[in-house]
Amino acid sequence: MEAFFNKMQKVGFAMLGGGFLLTRFFFVVDGGQRVLVYDKMRGLQAKEYGEGMHFYVPGLQVRKNKQSIPQTNKILNIGA
Repeated sequence: MEAFFNKMQKVGFAMLGGGFLLTRFFFVVDGGQRVLVYDKMRGLQAKEYGEGMHFYVPGLQVRKNKQSIPQTNKILNIGA
């Protein structure tokens, strides 16, 4: 029985470590925001990432949130 628990402990630590490493390769963009990715070898990428989960290479690529522009009704209120 002890061998079973030792094996389960090793499997649990492997899953925990693997999950931690895998989360380092993904980033999530919140709704209403955009993200640019800077690649250290190729420079700033032209692609804008919208909301959702995306893959990137940590250490080689750096993500930068663009400032979100709040949507207001200023344009509609100017003529009033």
